[in-house]
Amino acid sequence: MAPIPTHAAPKPIAPKPMLEPALAAVGAGAPAPQLTRPAAAIELDKLDLAFDPQRSTFEDPTPSVLDGQWHDAATKLDLAKAYQEMGDVEGAREILQEVLHEGDDQQKSEAQGMLSKLA
Repeated sequence: MAPIPTHAAPKPIAPKPMLEPALAAVGAGAPAPQLTRPAAAIELDKLDLAFDPQRSTFEDPTPSVLDGQWHDAATKLDLAKAYQEMGDVEGAREILQEVLHEGDDQQKSEAQGMLSKLA
């Protein structure tokens, strides 16, 4: 057999590092850019850091009872419309009377308008 020639393995060629275009323009020795506007001043002494464990984290500004009544009256208005479409004028009238007692001003106005059309 013929001897196998032994050559040194070629050195791997490392790829050139790629710079972002914005970074390439800055250069290695350039100073860091300065902010054009000042940072917002935070006045820590004016922050209220008082903690009250008895206070609820999430307080609803409006009582949920009013929300429930509003939804009930809105549902009753829809129900009265359905009764009216089915021809049950007396059932619609009864429900509209309830809306007049429970609803907000807009719902009461709508109920009054529907009642006047039923008469």
